[in-house]
Amino acid sequence: MSVSAITSAISSLVEQGQARVQSGKSIGASFSDTLEAAGARAIGAIENAEMQSMAALAGQGSTRDVVDAVMSAEQSLRVATGIRDKIVSAYLDLTRMAI
Repeated sequence: MSVSAITSAISSLVEQGQARVQSGKSIGASFSDTLEAAGARAIGAIENAEMQSMAALAGQGSTRDVVDAVMSAEQSLRVATGIRDKIVSAYLDLTRMAI
C-alpha cells in the first residue's frame, strides 16, 4: 500500500468522524453498550466456572482449572457489584440534589 493511499484513507476517516460529530451521532460505543459487554463477560466467567466445576466433579477436569475459573468468576462478580454500587450511589446523590 502506498503512502498516498494511506493518507487518503486517514483523511476519509477524519472526514467521517467530523461528519458524525457535527450531526450529533456517537462515534464510539455508548455507555450502555459498554456496561452490557462487561455484564456479558461476567456472566461468561461465571458460566465457565460452573462448567469447570461440573467437569471436575465428573472426573474430567483438574483442580487447578476449577480454582482458576472460580477465582476469575469471583473477580468478575466483585467488579460487577462495585459498578452496581457506584451507579446506585450516583443515582441517590442525584435524587438528593436540590433543583
